Amino acid sequence: MITTCILTYNNESTIAKTIVSAAKYSNRIIIVDGAYKDFEQDKPYSTDATIDVAKGYTGVEVVTTERCYDTEAEKRNIYLDLLNNGDLFLSLDSNEVLEDLDVDRIDDKDLISYLKIELPNRQISAPRIIRYKQSMSYQTHDILSQQGEYHNLKDTQVSLETVGHITQQNAHQTDAYRKWKAKQKQQEQSVKDELQRKGVQLI
Repeated sequence: MITTCILTYNNESTIAKTIVSAAKYSNRIIIVDGAYKDFEQDKPYSTDATIDVAKGYTGVEVVTTERCYDTEAEKRNIYLDLLNNGDLFLSLDSNEVLEDLDVDRIDDKDLISYLKIELPNRQISAPRIIRYKQSMSYQTHDILSQQGEYHNLKDTQVSLETVGHITQQNAHQTDAYRKWKAKQKQQEQSVKDELQRKGVQLI
């Protein structure tokens, strides 16, 4: 079975459907809830019903902290710290719905497996199922390091073999979120530039 990992912050309108869709394929669901420092917020965690909704489902672990996160990578590394060596984990966004997943098609030798994501005007292949290895950590939301290797988790429009299918729910994006996303891209580009300067090759 699979551990599904979800990041949340004030996602009460979409999180229930995301959890229900993942539950049938998961033996464990980890939700890391929290705001980013660049958000305008009163508290470092969701202030709507997100946490209460998530805790209402059996088998869902909700992680909150008393501080805001600097980056998405920092927030994702929270759930990596809760995994065991060899665990398969699925990364889902809080507005995504896992429509189907063929676990039998996931090769034990593969570190990364792809899912098809349906967007309003296109389909992409996304590296969303990963076999956790000790010392893994996110450098950015789409770069994962493990024992000196750096894996590119960027979505691609190239047609790859996929083991499942995701759709997206409509979710309102605030101006604060858009500003944060733009700043995140700048920060992540700085990380990528530094890796390139060091001669690191992405796998």
